[in-house]
Amino acid sequence: MVGYAEIFALDTAAALAASRRYRYDDLVFVLPARPEIYVTDGDRRMTFEAARAFGERVREVYVDLGYTIVDVPRDSVETRTTFIAERVRHARRAT
Repeated sequence: MVGYAEIFALDTAAALAASRRYRYDDLVFVLPARPEIYVTDGDRRMTFEAARAFGERVREVYVDLGYTIVDVPRDSVETRTTFIAERVRHARRAT
C-alpha cells in the first residue's frame, strides 16, 4: 500500500500505520523483473523501467518495515513453486 501511495503522490502515513499494525507474515517473496515477458496494455501503462523501479521501491518499503525478503530464483514455475513451498515449511517449523 505504501508504494502505491507514493506513486500516486498520496500521504503515506495511513498506509504505513496499517502496514505496521496488520502484518500477515514476516516473509516476502520477490521474483525478478523479466523484460522478456513484460507488456503494457490499457491497465498496465508503466514502462518496464518504471515498473522495475516501482518494484524496487516496494522491496525497500518491506525491508524498512522489518520483513524478510526472499529472492525467488529465475527458473521454471515448478522449481519456483517448490522453492517457495520449502521456505514456507521451513519458516513454519522455526516458529
